[in-house]
Amino acid sequence: MEKCEKICFCDRLIVQVGEKYTILHNPNVLKTDRITTETYEVLKYICDSKCNLKEVFCQMETDGDKKYFREILKRLYDRKIIRDVADESEYHSLEMQIDWDLSNKCNLKCKHCCVSAEMGSEDLVLNDMFVMADKINHIKPSYIVISGGEFRWN
Repeated sequence: MEKCEKICFCDRLIVQVGEKYTILHNPNVLKTDRITTETYEVLKYICDSKCNLKEVFCQMETDGDKKYFREILKRLYDRKIIRDVADESEYHSLEMQIDWDLSNKCNLKCKHCCVSAEMGSEDLVLNDMFVMADKINHIKPSYIVISGGEFRWN
């Protein structure tokens, strides 16, 4: 962050702007932060206009403002909410989540579930599951969520 000249928001950022505070959430890495809406507007302007950070800090009136903004930038950078425009590796190193439904067989009676399952659907045989697991392991996801079906029906 120290050598960062220009910043931008990370891809797929979810922003919820409120009257006093703005919530920033990066679903790629499951990180969230809350900043004042005034700070968010300044940050958005810096990102949209591709301002040089040195120029931004020169425009700030007090050392307290500079210190506060540096702390905000470091925190957002550490949480992968903003990134250095020049750092392409940061852009390509997004964490990935795989959701794997092992089965679609169920009786469709769970109140919390929104999956449309089929009673006669074919599941993967065990050897095919191992092949799929090897493929998933090859891409090195950060998270794997395994679910699917009603275990008593399988």
